[in-house]
Amino acid sequence: MAVPQQTPLTVQYRVLWGKNYRLLFKNLGINLGFTYQSSSYQTIVAVPNNIATGALYFQGNLFKRALQLQIGFSGQYYSEFYGYGYMPATNLYYVQTDKTVGNYPFIDFFLSARIKPVRFFVKIDHVTQGFLGTNYSLTPGYLQNDRAFKFGLNWLFFD
Repeated sequence: MAVPQQTPLTVQYRVLWGKNYRLLFKNLGINLGFTYQSSSYQTIVAVPNNIATGALYFQGNLFKRALQLQIGFSGQYYSEFYGYGYMPATNLYYVQTDKTVGNYPFIDFFLSARIKPVRFFVKIDHVTQGFLGTNYSLTPGYLQNDRAFKFGLNWLFFD
């Protein structure tokens, strides 16, 4: 049972992060990010020690610059940690030390393009669902979103 408590301890939270964006060969983009974080009392403030984010994509102009295209993959990874439990009756999160979460990559595919006044995108969220295990939650018992297909279209009409 989740009962609210206040701790008399002073909890220190430390974080170190960095990001790097590169465009190689004029068309190959790489975005990398890494965060290291720690809490002096993981049993009170539970955080994943390592968080990695990244994207690998191609971007460029094709067909005599008529088509602007960006296509690639993006991902996130959280190291294993004791995620907060959730109590629906009180609508609050609580500290738990029974189940670990994390240690799972979330990978998305994306394509966005523009042809003159028309812009569109296609995205598949969580491509890795079912391929790399089933522990894709950050709160025990509440899984992240399943694989989803998303698309959009924006067409500007000029008179």
